[in-house]
Amino acid sequence: MEEIKRDLKKLEWYAVADPGTTTCFAVLLAAVNPYTKKMYLLDEIYEKDQKATSTRILYPRLQMKMIKLNRFIEADDWYKVYDEAGAWFANEVLVGFNATFFKTDKRHGDKEEGLSIIKDQLVHNSVIISSQCKHLFSEMQRYAKDSKGKIPKKNDHLIDCYRYLIDAANYDFNSVMEFVNFTQ
Repeated sequence: MEEIKRDLKKLEWYAVADPGTTTCFAVLLAAVNPYTKKMYLLDEIYEKDQKATSTRILYPRLQMKMIKLNRFIEADDWYKVYDEAGAWFANEVLVGFNATFFKTDKRHGDKEEGLSIIKDQLVHNSVIISSQCKHLFSEMQRYAKDSKGKIPKKNDHLIDCYRYLIDAANYDFNSVMEFVNFTQ
């Protein structure tokens, strides 16, 4: 937060949800500098208790985190995105809280491409991950292909949120590198 505190009003703010009721409900909260495209992964929700994954419990918790991160903008000013497999969540948030979440475009996205962008961001320091993102760190440390070279679909809820964020922010690593080269 120290690095971005003077730019709170200039950044684009994202809440990206991977709604789940049986294994995990995950949300990644982030900010993106619209000029440099540097990403700041600031906080998370990683709820495994099924009783606490209901929208009426989870959304107020999310609202409080959004206010804590940036008191200068309203919750409506955040880009809110969700995994379209959790359409029930978007419907419940709309009806219960008059808040709109937009679905991801994951069916048209390439998981390998998203993971490659994440790797490039990490290598080129174009992402800052807060210590508040403990479960994201854990998922990233354990994330590996299986013996057949396939990416297993487990323990990746926040990684999925990260990929959805990249897509929602129209992130293009080539333009980021052009900006970095231009400013050096």
